[in-house]
Amino acid sequence: MDANNRYEMLGQKLTDRQSELDLTQRAISQYSDELCSLSSWLDDKEQIILPLKSLSANEQEAGEKLKEHQVWFLFC
Repeated sequence: MDANNRYEMLGQKLTDRQSELDLTQRAISQYSDELCSLSSWLDDKEQIILPLKSLSANEQEAGEKLKEHQVWFLFC
């Protein structure tokens, strides 16, 4: 009888541990998905910002580049 009780306790502990592992796996999966989403968003924003780094000192060229950016931004 003592062996049966110990076996049942061990089974319960294993079940509890499996539940904890499943919860942790779901949380990690959700975190990973959110991290990928953030990375994608940052990549999109980087594509918007990179062209602005190359603004010319020439006022006319800088104005044209700004207009291009404003038009592009309206479509995003």
